[in-house]
Amino acid sequence: TGTTAATGPQITSAKLSRKSICKASSTCATSANVVVELSEPATVAVQPQRVGTKSARAAARTTAKKVRRRDVLKIAAKSLKRGRYRLRVTAVAADGGAAKPVYLSLRVR
Repeated sequence: TGTTAATGPQITSAKLSRKSICKASSTCATSANVVVELSEPATVAVQPQRVGTKSARAAARTTAKKVRRRDVLKIAAKSLKRGRYRLRVTAVAADGGAAKPVYLSLRVR
């Protein structure tokens, strides 16, 4: 009789393996992993946004991957400029329901 809105997946946990990465260095890691846990299978996207710029446009290509419950997405410093970034982690289920975004901080040296 009544219809219910599709509830999207929930991002139960999103963590960075390291807070700082380097462009090209032998003393610092050149990539970081984003570990994501979800309440249900969905497509997860990680979008780097540069902190301190006037617009919140994407600083680099968005990394997207289909995730069942828990998975790792890799962020490389090669495609980013030096500076501070806010990583926007979102999840969208196959039925179109979306999770509330989670934000993580990352620094590229």
